[in-house]
Amino acid sequence: MSLTTGAKCELKALLVSLVMLGKEDIARRLQRIGENCQLSQMAAVKLAEDAIVDSALTAATICFSWLHILRYVPDLYTVRIGG
Repeated sequence: MSLTTGAKCELKALLVSLVMLGKEDIARRLQRIGENCQLSQMAAVKLAEDAIVDSALTAATICFSWLHILRYVPDLYTVRIGG
């Protein structure tokens, strides 16, 4: 995920304005904040994607294991314990 085109233009205009006003230190800090924000968003998206893949793999593994059990224990539902 990244900044929208409009947000990039606004940020760039703000940075240019700050530099023109002699506020380079503020412009640098603002640019760093924007970059960190973008990196944080990208990391969050990656974590979410990994979690989705992990849960999908876990579900698929559970389904496969269950089908494997049913294949080798066909009368699983009829087995009674303690009676």
